[in-house]
Amino acid sequence: MKNQIQFRDCSYTQFCDEIAVLDLHDKSGNFKVRQKLKPYFEKLNDQRLERFDEFCTLMYKFLVVDAEKCYEAWYDKYVQLSKPIEKYLYLPRDVAFEKNVFDGSKYNWASKLPKHLNYEKFYDTKKYDYQDSQYVLGLMKAMFERFHLRNSMVCPAFSDKIIRENSFDSLWEIFMFGANTASIFNPHTYYSILMQHFSGEILFAPVMGWNAYHIGFHNSSFKHLLTTDVIPSVVTNTQKLTELYDKNTLIPHEKTVAAYCCPSEKLYDHLPAHYTTSVDAVLFSPPYYNLEIYNSDEQSFFNYSNYSDWLESYWKSTLELCYKLMKPKAKLGFVISNYRDNEWFCDDMSEVASRIFQEEEISYIKWSSIKRSREAKKTRDGNYERLYLFSKR
Repeated sequence: MKNQIQFRDCSYTQFCDEIAVLDLHDKSGNFKVRQKLKPYFEKLNDQRLERFDEFCTLMYKFLVVDAEKCYEAWYDKYVQLSKPIEKYLYLPRDVAFEKNVFDGSKYNWASKLPKHLNYEKFYDTKKYDYQDSQYVLGLMKAMFERFHLRNSMVCPAFSDKIIRENSFDSLWEIFMFGANTASIFNPHTYYSILMQHFSGEILFAPVMGWNAYHIGFHNSSFKHLLTTDVIPSVVTNTQKLTELYDKNTLIPHEKTVAAYCCPSEKLYDHLPAHYTTSVDAVLFSPPYYNLEIYNSDEQSFFNYSNYSDWLESYWKSTLELCYKLMKPKAKLGFVISNYRDNEWFCDDMSEVASRIFQEEEISYIKWSSIKRSREAKKTRDGNYERLYLFSKR
């Protein structure tokens, strides 16, 4: 990702002339500027104007003088692994499940390895729409290349914190606060679901979940993983993970992985015939239609931009593929929730599934456990997703 950023060399005077605040409400995807920083502070006429030179001196050091060191500090904090590799490969063996709820926050450090492997694509993913101006790589390029800052970085509390603490860590903590990032399924949660609800030898995952499912699979009792994805680098990383497990074998295993770079709805024609009616379990969190937009010609949202078409051509076709691959009475699970602008997502997805499979039950995953009184009502007691479980008739 570093090679995608053009670090600049300019004078302090030029820097102060160019530094500006981004428009928080920009929906163009072009990182539109709200105002140059000094006129912005002059209009507000508070203590930030008095500390303008002090703030700019520090930002000049961070973004020009020590720009590459500043980036490396971000990499160390948000990408680099902090534990020995074996800790991420071999997960704790307890199942995080109680009263029909999986604790998705337990051992959430396990998500660091998938993020580490895929950080360039992960931080280049647009969270809410194709014109998202709040994703990490875009904001980082705007900051280093044009000295245009997120609105939150110049608010009174955060600008004061940057000056007071004068550190890369505080800068990046403020930068990342509220920045849009993709989501990574906790590998331990995936493992827990497999151990609680599924059994057998052959597992199918119609998406790779940034390679998190591979880690969960490897810690489970399943022996073979069949999986596919449309991001070539994620597919390549399945081989890297396999090599890591082969080099760091704490537990002897006879596990194999077959990974394809292909949309799931088109996969059947590329599979060997022996996969038909061979799969014991299917488990994945499917795309959320128009969320988490990444650069791929085969992303389902681009192929089927109309929601009804997407439900039919992507979702129903993927479920029909699962049906062809599954043994009689094999189980399928998918993890979803409703989201903003689509309060019927769960109903729509489960209704399509019920046309093909036998409904079994619903479990829940609680991703955050902190209760906040000011949180939206539906997430006030924690952020939940539903695990829908079906079986082949």
